[in-house]
Amino acid sequence: IPTPKWRKLVAAEHVVVRTARKNTEEALLAVSKLADNNQLTGKRFSFLLSLMAKELSKEDIIIIMLSLNSDGLSTTVPTVLHNLYSLATNPAVQERAYQEVQSVVGMTEDITSAHLDKLNYIKAIVKETFRMYPNGTEISRILQSDLILSNYHLPSQTIVNINMGVHFRSDKHFSYPNQFRPERWVRGESTEKIHPFLLTPFGLGTRTCAGRRFAEQDMYVLLTEIIRRFQLSYEGTQPMKQVYNTLLLPAGPLPIRFMPRKL
Repeated sequence: IPTPKWRKLVAAEHVVVRTARKNTEEALLAVSKLADNNQLTGKRFSFLLSLMAKELSKEDIIIIMLSLNSDGLSTTVPTVLHNLYSLATNPAVQERAYQEVQSVVGMTEDITSAHLDKLNYIKAIVKETFRMYPNGTEISRILQSDLILSNYHLPSQTIVNINMGVHFRSDKHFSYPNQFRPERWVRGESTEKIHPFLLTPFGLGTRTCAGRRFAEQDMYVLLTEIIRRFQLSYEGTQPMKQVYNTLLLPAGPLPIRFMPRKL
């Protein structure tokens, strides 16, 4: 039904598609010219070159780049909001993250990839936030063979959904599952034996998110910059709730106060 909201959505999607196609075609042309002049280096267009090395068609490359623009925006924003809430409601975690940022990056230096390699607690915060506040509602799989599950026979090719909210907050998998504990992901600090494939928000294998490295880097850099510049506090009277809207999002505005630090 072509309602005004639907037409507005379609128009916005067309802008995203046109922009992604235009930018990708320009980048492909630039790569071709640099290659012809023997001026192509490994650092420039590294992601695009990795796609081209897989012998993907031009249309496939454009679709992947489009996904980075559209899917990346829709998933990164709620993830950042969830992380800010986690920091604002856990002062001890926030203080430890601040101390790590001070030690590794300092208060005025530009953030580099070398810094990111050492920000282990920041990475643990992001991972624990994915556990506590996942973007998705379920993990779906198609059974490749028959399965007996709780005395029920599920035939091959049945679609099975695993509820992530239950899965990630089960004491069968995590100690103190309802507590925000980033240290459970820091090597050498936790005695928990967490299965390495238990929490994989970006997928695995051929289904891995194409923009995983970009998304992770964006989150690490953004959180590091925010933490070293601001102290966060949650001004709400009720805990954050999530609502389903294609993905799981905060149910409403998050009243988080940003108090500037002395640099």
